[in-house]
Amino acid sequence: DATYKLSLEACEKCGADLSRYSTYICNRVEDALRNFVTKHLSSLFKCDDPVCEFRTRTHLMKWCREGLECPKCAGGVLRKEYSGKDLFDQQMFFKQIVDIQAAMQELRPEQKRSIQTKPGFTSLMALYNNLSALVARYLEKNTYSKVDLAFIFAPMMKIE
Repeated sequence: DATYKLSLEACEKCGADLSRYSTYICNRVEDALRNFVTKHLSSLFKCDDPVCEFRTRTHLMKWCREGLECPKCAGGVLRKEYSGKDLFDQQMFFKQIVDIQAAMQELRPEQKRSIQTKPGFTSLMALYNNLSALVARYLEKNTYSKVDLAFIFAPMMKIE
């Protein structure tokens, strides 16, 4: 059945085979991922107190229990406007849209067969696999992709 197709199979407007442009597509996705990292790194710190809403680019290094203490108000804490968690969520979204293995597992056998027998399927799979590897490299560098069990269970441990 020709109704089943992958999103990067062909251009919606002109029908051109997109796997021919795999280098360009990979470069554009990498640019987008790099821009999100830059957005996180250059993000301003903003006071979490809705009355204060103080914003600064510099670390003021006055730590309290919850994080950086706001220099303008008494009880606020400075947080990144585009946090590491926001960056992780964005990277996970990219992972989800290029994860061809997970998408293929969701298909019924006849749908899978329909896609796999199309001309250019192997080059399209190579494109998706390259994109998945690219996104995985960025996710590996994100601290939210790692779970530190020692940190999680530290409050339960008593050192005597």
